Amino acid sequence: MELTAAERRARALKRLQDAKAQMQLKLNAHKQKNLNVSGQTSTDKSSGVSSQSRDASKTPKSKLFAKPYIEYDFSTMKDSKGGYMNKDDEKDKKDPTSLDNANWLESLSNQQPPYDFSDPRAPTCVECGTKELEFRLWRVFKIGVCKDCRRKYPEKFSLLTKTECKQDYLLTEPELRDKELLPHMERPNPYQSTYSNMMLYLRCQVEEFAIKKWGSLEKLDEEYEKREELKKTRKQQRFEKKLRDMRNKTRAQAITGSGRFTKHAHIWGPAESDGAGGLTRMCGGCGTKRQELKLS
Repeated sequence: MELTAAERRARALKRLQDAKAQMQLKLNAHKQKNLNVSGQTSTDKSSGVSSQSRDASKTPKSKLFAKPYIEYDFSTMKDSKGGYMNKDDEKDKKDPTSLDNANWLESLSNQQPPYDFSDPRAPTCVECGTKELEFRLWRVFKIGVCKDCRRKYPEKFSLLTKTECKQDYLLTEPELRDKELLPHMERPNPYQSTYSNMMLYLRCQVEEFAIKKWGSLEKLDEEYEKREELKKTRKQQRFEKKLRDMRNKTRAQAITGSGRFTKHAHIWGPAESDGAGGLTRMCGGCGTKRQELKLS
């Protein structure tokens, strides 16, 4: 039976009213649930004890987590470097010649002389005999020299870099790194802070060690000239080798590009008997011979 438009409209309105009624029931149930939860919480607060406090009172609380945050005294903390540093690192940091601290100039300026001027056993300058020495050189190189004599005799008491020691006195890397053979002081690299530290040596000590190694300064000069000649010879040999390679490459390109080397096609001549039951043919262009079997 077909429904009229009025009946269809009435059914639609009824379905809409039923959906609104179900939605209102759900909303009332949700409000009642929230009221029950809030009432229970207010009751716990009025009694002065909450459920969380009751649970927490059952378990002992650690002293570390007594506060919602942890306080650190950074002035007493030490950088352990992840446990990969040696125990001698602390001693190295206190050494004025090391470069672990960035403010090395300030640390050197605050140092005091390592001796008393009134002590008769105090070291004196090797040149003028005064007791007012350059104590930084005394600490590192164990040599007594005052500031005036150091400026007056630069050929003895000037400082050399590791590169100058290698080039001028022909010393090796292991010799320069051995503090027992050649004491040295380290300073930050003046060109770039990320570069390796600059190692400085006293000229008179370097010359003394070079004389022991080579015999005399004259022999050192001979060895220096010998090495310079060897450098020139090797440089000339490398130049000549590059020149030969360039000439050979140029000659090969010229010959290949001139068309002299083209693909050759053999032009075989008439067959001739070789006296052993076979045939022989020769190319008329290049003279290549080819043997063939004589078919009977």
